[in-house]
Amino acid sequence: GIFLAYWWQPWLYLTVTSSFLLLLNFSIVGALLIWADGYEREPIKTVTWSILWGSFVAISITTLITPGENNLFLAAIVEEASKLLGLFWIYKRGSIHSATDALVMGGFIGLGFTIFEDFTYSAGSEDAISILIFRAIFSVFAHTFFSGVGAAIMYVLWQKLRGAGIVLGFIFSFLIHYLWNLSQSIDLASINLFLYFIIYAAWPPVVLLITCILVRQK
Repeated sequence: GIFLAYWWQPWLYLTVTSSFLLLLNFSIVGALLIWADGYEREPIKTVTWSILWGSFVAISITTLITPGENNLFLAAIVEEASKLLGLFWIYKRGSIHSATDALVMGGFIGLGFTIFEDFTYSAGSEDAISILIFRAIFSVFAHTFFSGVGAAIMYVLWQKLRGAGIVLGFIFSFLIHYLWNLSQSIDLASINLFLYFIIYAAWPPVVLLITCILVRQK
């Protein structure tokens, strides 16, 4: 937190409106994760730790290793590895007992990551409000989806394949993240606006919602 405060100096950029939008984006996705964890909910302490890991530690690791976004492949690997490293610590302290736990903890790590990332994209921009609204529509679910659903897949496959299952789950998180990044780089909006909306905005929240429904039923 101290490192990021020195690096970004958030107090220079946060306004009442931008703070409200960041809180709103966080609350919408966070409420979905809490709803999915309707039975035997995780302690607030563990949820908070997950959010802080994504917001501070995973962001710091990503910033130090990949300060630019020139290499989308490397960026996707580093971001998912740094987020899911926090999930490993949560598992080691005995807080993950099901795919639901993995989804919720991985999801909150990804949510913390994306909220801080949204801030960094908007900080200092004359169009900060427009950027936050745009990212609320098009990307606030994305990191939660990559890490949360990837973590759930990891847990399910780990039960059957052990280490190989973790690797396959990570490959899913990284590959979906990379393809999503790639969809932005080829400017689909100029080719087909509807296709751009489906690929870039619609399917991450839809898949995340379906996964939340499934784990809640289980």
